[in-house]
Amino acid sequence: MRAGLAPRAKTIPVSCGIDRQLAHVIPICGATRNFFYEARLLLVMTKVDAAALVPSKEILTRLYQLTDSEARLARMLAAGRSLKDSALLLGISYGTARSYLVRIFRKTETNQQSELVAVLKTTAQISVIHQ
Repeated sequence: MRAGLAPRAKTIPVSCGIDRQLAHVIPICGATRNFFYEARLLLVMTKVDAAALVPSKEILTRLYQLTDSEARLARMLAAGRSLKDSALLLGISYGTARSYLVRIFRKTETNQQSELVAVLKTTAQISVIHQ
Protein backbone atom coordinates (compact mmCIF):
# COMPACT_ATOMS: atom_id res chain seq x y z
CA MET A 1 0.00 0.00 0.00
CA ARG A 2 1.52 3.25 -1.15
CA ALA A 3 1.11 6.44 0.83
CA GLY A 4 -1.58 8.79 -0.43
CA LEU A 5 -3.34 6.15 -2.55
CA ALA A 6 -6.42 4.19 -1.57
CA PRO A 7 -5.57 0.50 -1.15
CA ARG A 8 -6.98 -1.78 -3.87
CA ALA A 9 -8.12 -5.35 -3.73
CA LYS A 10 -6.14 -7.88 -5.74
CA THR A 11 -7.53 -11.06 -7.27
CA ILE A 12 -5.11 -13.90 -7.98
CA PRO A 13 -6.09 -17.02 -10.00
CA VAL A 14 -5.06 -20.26 -8.25
CA SER A 15 -5.21 -23.65 -10.00
CA CYS A 16 -5.04 -27.02 -8.32
CA GLY A 17 -5.54 -29.81 -10.81
CA ILE A 18 -8.84 -29.23 -12.60
CA ASP A 19 -10.23 -27.03 -9.81
CA ARG A 20 -9.78 -23.30 -10.33
CA GLN A 21 -10.05 -20.86 -7.47
CA LEU A 22 -9.49 -17.17 -6.99
CA ALA A 23 -7.71 -15.64 -4.04
CA HIS A 24 -9.12 -12.17 -3.28
CA VAL A 25 -6.67 -10.15 -1.17
CA ILE A 26 -8.68 -7.29 0.33
CA PRO A 27 -7.05 -4.43 2.27
CA ILE A 28 -8.67 -3.66 5.61
CA CYS A 29 -8.59 0.00 6.58
CA GLY A 30 -9.67 2.21 9.44
CA ALA A 31 -12.07 1.08 12.13
CA THR A 32 -12.91 -2.10 10.22
CA ARG A 33 -9.53 -3.49 11.34
CA ASN A 34 -10.95 -3.79 14.88
CA PHE A 35 -13.24 -6.60 13.67
CA PHE A 36 -10.26 -8.53 12.32
CA TYR A 37 -7.87 -8.26 15.27
CA GLU A 38 -5.96 -5.37 13.65
CA ALA A 39 -5.29 -7.40 10.46
CA ARG A 40 -4.28 -5.36 7.45
CA LEU A 41 -5.50 -7.83 4.82
CA LEU A 42 -8.39 -10.24 4.37
CA LEU A 43 -7.93 -13.30 2.16
CA VAL A 44 -11.10 -14.71 0.60
CA MET A 45 -10.93 -17.86 -1.52
CA THR A 46 -13.69 -18.49 -4.04
CA LYS A 47 -14.20 -21.35 -6.47
CA VAL A 48 -14.67 -20.49 -10.14
CA ASP A 49 -18.16 -21.76 -10.90
CA ALA A 50 -19.95 -21.08 -14.18
CA ALA A 51 -23.33 -21.50 -12.47
CA ALA A 52 -22.65 -18.80 -9.86
CA LEU A 53 -24.89 -15.74 -9.64
CA VAL A 54 -24.28 -12.33 -11.16
CA PRO A 55 -22.34 -10.03 -8.78
CA SER A 56 -24.00 -6.92 -7.41
CA LYS A 57 -23.02 -3.48 -8.67
CA GLU A 58 -21.84 -2.65 -5.15
CA ILE A 59 -19.43 -5.60 -5.08
CA LEU A 60 -18.03 -4.66 -8.50
CA THR A 61 -17.49 -1.03 -7.57
CA ARG A 62 -15.91 -1.85 -4.20
CA LEU A 63 -13.77 -4.81 -5.22
CA TYR A 64 -12.62 -3.71 -8.67
CA GLN A 65 -13.30 0.06 -8.59
CA LEU A 66 -15.55 -0.23 -11.67
CA THR A 67 -17.56 2.84 -12.61
CA ASP A 68 -21.36 2.53 -12.64
CA SER A 69 -21.34 2.17 -16.43
CA GLU A 70 -18.59 -0.47 -16.34
CA ALA A 71 -20.42 -2.37 -13.58
CA ARG A 72 -23.69 -2.38 -15.56
CA LEU A 73 -21.89 -3.81 -18.60
CA ALA A 74 -19.98 -6.34 -16.49
CA ARG A 75 -23.22 -7.57 -14.89
CA MET A 76 -24.82 -8.07 -18.31
CA LEU A 77 -21.81 -10.05 -19.53
CA ALA A 78 -21.88 -12.17 -16.35
CA ALA A 79 -25.57 -12.85 -17.01
CA GLY A 80 -24.65 -14.36 -20.39
CA ARG A 81 -25.41 -11.49 -22.74
CA SER A 82 -23.10 -10.74 -25.65
CA LEU A 83 -21.21 -7.46 -25.81
CA LYS A 84 -23.34 -6.37 -28.80
CA ASP A 85 -26.64 -7.14 -27.02
CA SER A 86 -25.42 -5.48 -23.83
CA ALA A 87 -24.51 -2.30 -25.72
CA LEU A 88 -27.95 -2.25 -27.33
CA LEU A 89 -29.74 -2.73 -23.99
CA LEU A 90 -27.59 -0.07 -22.30
CA GLY A 91 -28.22 2.40 -25.12
CA ILE A 92 -24.53 2.82 -25.93
CA SER A 93 -22.55 2.20 -29.11
CA TYR A 94 -20.65 -1.03 -29.61
CA GLY A 95 -17.42 1.04 -29.63
CA THR A 96 -18.24 2.52 -26.22
CA ALA A 97 -19.04 -0.94 -24.86
CA ARG A 98 -15.73 -2.20 -26.26
CA SER A 99 -13.81 0.61 -24.51
CA TYR A 100 -15.64 -0.15 -21.23
CA LEU A 101 -14.69 -3.81 -21.67
CA VAL A 102 -11.01 -2.94 -22.12
CA ARG A 103 -11.10 -0.92 -18.87
CA ILE A 104 -12.92 -3.76 -17.09
CA PHE A 105 -10.23 -6.20 -18.29
CA ARG A 106 -7.53 -3.92 -16.85
CA LYS A 107 -9.28 -3.45 -13.50
CA THR A 108 -10.08 -7.16 -13.06
CA GLU A 109 -6.72 -8.26 -14.44
CA THR A 110 -8.35 -10.49 -17.05
CA ASN A 111 -7.59 -10.79 -20.76
CA GLN A 112 -10.55 -12.56 -22.33
CA GLN A 113 -14.29 -12.17 -22.03
CA SER A 114 -14.71 -15.80 -20.94
CA GLU A 115 -12.12 -15.33 -18.18
CA LEU A 116 -13.83 -12.10 -17.10
CA VAL A 117 -17.22 -13.83 -16.86
CA ALA A 118 -15.72 -16.64 -14.76
CA VAL A 119 -14.15 -14.10 -12.39
CA LEU A 120 -17.38 -12.10 -12.16
CA LYS A 121 -19.48 -15.17 -11.42
CA THR A 122 -17.07 -16.18 -8.68
CA THR A 123 -17.10 -12.65 -7.27
CA ALA A 124 -20.89 -12.95 -6.89
CA GLN A 125 -20.25 -15.28 -3.96
CA ILE A 126 -18.86 -12.38 -1.91
CA SER A 127 -21.43 -10.35 -0.03
CA VAL A 128 -21.09 -6.84 1.33
CA ILE A 129 -21.44 -6.36 5.07
CA HIS A 130 -23.10 -3.04 5.84
CA GLN A 131 -21.76 -1.21 8.86
